[in-house]
Amino acid sequence: MESENPYLHIKEFEEVCNTFQEGGASIDLMWLKLFPFTLKDKAKIWLNSLRPRTKENEKFYECWESYMEAINACSHHGFDTWLLVSCFYDGMSSSMKQLLETMCGGDFMSKNPEEAMDFLSYVAEVSRGWDEPNAREVGRIKSQPNAKGGMNVLNEDIDMKAKVAVMARKLEEL
Repeated sequence: MESENPYLHIKEFEEVCNTFQEGGASIDLMWLKLFPFTLKDKAKIWLNSLRPRTKENEKFYECWESYMEAINACSHHGFDTWLLVSCFYDGMSSSMKQLLETMCGGDFMSKNPEEAMDFLSYVAEVSRGWDEPNAREVGRIKSQPNAKGGMNVLNEDIDMKAKVAVMARKLEEL
């Protein structure tokens, strides 16, 4: 129902779950298993539309680290390296795919699997600094005429220019 209060729903769900504990299993595990059964209509459709184990707005390096942790945790998985690269690439946003292709000269998927894994590790390491403005950018941000009440206004153009500048510096270092 559209008129249902999601906070009340969660509170009632928590109260019910806290009344018992399943065979020593953690309460968090129980919540994760039972919660989907409490949803109906649009909420159920929304939940089912989510891709498994995805996180909204996850940074590239965080995603790569999670992916590598999962692979290393199950080292006996038996998947070929090319398939691991392909699965990761297919899960990337189109804008990240474009950025990746640009960084490697437009031939990422033609790299051999080991080179592709190394390149993804490199991009993950480089991308750690994408959210950190350099001294020049900090000065530009502080002197914005549209800033009000101590709040800085960042537009996408400045953000993209900062990312391109960081990429250019890193490529020059190669």
